[in-house]
Amino acid sequence: MATGRHITILGMGPSAYQRAHDIGRYIPDESELWGLNNGYLTFPGLREEKRFDRMYELHSWDYLATWDAGPDPLTGKQANHFACLEQLGCEVITGQHLPIVLHQTQIDWEGVFGHFGPPVYFLGSPSVMLAQALYEHDHGQTVEQIDSWGIDTADPSHMQQRASWAYWTRQAIARGIKFGGTALQYMREHDNDEGLSGIRDMIAERLSSRRHEGPVTDYAVASFCTDDDHYLPLMARLEAQAKSFGLEFVSTVVPVPKGKTSAQVAKHFPATMMRDLLKKAGKPILYIDADDELLARPSFPACDVGVMRNPELDCMGTHLQLAPFMFIVPGRGANAFLGYRERSMESINGHRGVNVAYTALRHPRNRHGTFIDVSQYVKGCIRYNPSPSGVRPQTLTT
Repeated sequence: MATGRHITILGMGPSAYQRAHDIGRYIPDESELWGLNNGYLTFPGLREEKRFDRMYELHSWDYLATWDAGPDPLTGKQANHFACLEQLGCEVITGQHLPIVLHQTQIDWEGVFGHFGPPVYFLGSPSVMLAQALYEHDHGQTVEQIDSWGIDTADPSHMQQRASWAYWTRQAIARGIKFGGTALQYMREHDNDEGLSGIRDMIAERLSSRRHEGPVTDYAVASFCTDDDHYLPLMARLEAQAKSFGLEFVSTVVPVPKGKTSAQVAKHFPATMMRDLLKKAGKPILYIDADDELLARPSFPACDVGVMRNPELDCMGTHLQLAPFMFIVPGRGANAFLGYRERSMESINGHRGVNVAYTALRHPRNRHGTFIDVSQYVKGCIRYNPSPSGVRPQTLTT
């Protein structure tokens, strides 16, 4: 099955020049490489390899006649812009005829922008490059994906171009064209409106959780307890409940060292215990404390880690927003989450560690995995019993 074109637009903003030493590794072999202006000076390696497929120089002759392109890193002398463009050996797209450059094609301004209809809108060369890519796409030269690096529009000289870049990326998305690199980085900026801060991320997280395929029903119930007469019967009860719902049960029993109490061990159980339970199960686990109960069999949306609202918030003063229960799927996301939790457990207990890890990783932009609140999926399924050494007197249900 044939696929469309892959295009990489390479600017000179920070997201590109900070990678200048190895920018080639970010450009797929099959991708057309489109540069602009004097970008050949920023990326001399690509210039020597004759990697550019197109170079855009859309500035007017009146402007370019007195413009200094800058020193050439390959010669140590001032660059002759027009000679350098010709030496690239690629097609040069120009706004009007330029001297010396033999392989130049003047852009059909009226044809391109007449195709899209009024108003004629663009700010900056990158927007024109996008517009021409879409024009070609609409005329049979199908584009599948556009990556960009260095079109950051964050500095004062180029910030005005951001709205235009956003406008043309949206035109591409409407055509089903995918974006990569830092092309859509502008969409991830923090909202400076204090009253709206965080709302966008909250909505994105909710929508993300809905997009996952599910439900996940193949998992094991996991728990641990100390080897004393109080907790062993409670864990046996939890095991029986899990098996009554057709769920596997995995557990670890920890001896109480001499001079310690069960409560002390339970509060600071080994940080790696959760990894051991995951390995033992060989599948996702729903972790429940041994003295709590499973009342029904929940199903879960696909995720890496699912956390649950702390039912104690309704009856006592606590700043812990999350319960100690967790739904964990083996993989990279679980490793990241448990890593945060384990590091925090050097100074705090495991329950607090869940809150720390989720706070650190819950942001939808993180690349470790998907971490979501699954409270709605376990509602009425878990009974949260008071610990003999705790301060909460009553039983709670999720």
